[in-house]
Amino acid sequence: MENEIIINNKTYIKEEIKVKDKQWYINNTDFVYTYDNGDYKWEKGRVQHLMRAGKEIASGYRVHSYNNGDYEWNKDGIYHLIRNGKEIATGDFVDSFDNGDYKWEKDGIYHLMRDGKEIATGDSVYSFDNGDYKWEKDGVQHLIRNGKEIAIGDFVYSFDNGDYKWEKGRVQHLMRDGKEIASGDSVHSFDYGDYEWEKDDIYHLMRNGKEIATGDFVYTFDNGDYKWNKDDIEHLIRDEKEIASGDSVHSYDNGDYKWDKDDIEHLMRNGKEIASGDSVYSYDNGDYKWRKDGIDHLMRNKKELYVNGIKYLLKK
Repeated sequence: MENEIIINNKTYIKEEIKVKDKQWYINNTDFVYTYDNGDYKWEKGRVQHLMRAGKEIASGYRVHSYNNGDYEWNKDGIYHLIRNGKEIATGDFVDSFDNGDYKWEKDGIYHLMRDGKEIATGDSVYSFDNGDYKWEKDGVQHLIRNGKEIAIGDFVYSFDNGDYKWEKGRVQHLMRDGKEIASGDSVHSFDYGDYEWEKDDIYHLMRNGKEIATGDFVYTFDNGDYKWNKDDIEHLIRDEKEIASGDSVHSYDNGDYKWDKDDIEHLMRNGKEIASGDSVYSYDNGDYKWRKDGIDHLMRNKKELYVNGIKYLLKK
């Protein structure tokens, strides 16, 4: 029947409901985009319109909404940053950070603002989610924490977990609690607390002071799983046991994971395969999707199915 579809030997009945995905197209508009905070924008005739709660809050050559609720609009090359209905900055460029800090630029000079006060200026400025910030002048970067400079170098960076790194002479140094814990051609700290260092293209993954993996590439996921790569084969480790390997592997926060072999992806849940296709993906809420031959299938509770934005219900 026209209103039914059979997937995996199960029959679903069509229901005309559109999925709110990241990007979709609507008749008589050139482009539509929706943000994680619920705002969305649409464009017609090279003019963008930003919508919130069903009302237009801005329009211009470019509009953008931030996760913290701020938004910006651009007209004639001038950017305007709006917070709680009031303009808080204008310039050749504006940007708002998730932590509430924001910056604006005029004539090549950037200004970083916090709580209505300027805390830094320079050739570039940046604010990190943990409250640290940096400024750069003449190619030298300065990392600031609680009003004090904690690092200086050719490059500085602060991680969400409080670790930070600085680089001088192409050698990076990773710092934790004021002490250097690693150095190398590159270093990185993960939210989980693991960290890695690399020397001569060999990566070392560290946990609780011990090396748990080494290879051409290593990575730790937020849920504690980690992976390592050797000779283009990736290995996914959970609780010190390998649970998957393939051309690529990935672990999700909800515990699902996937592996890929010969361009076919397999999605696993509780040790069982729940989907496979050209691509698969698992969402934090338990939904998952798979794609085959250019068609997206979004699954929910094994009873709902979305095919290219059209909703189907499992036929009883």
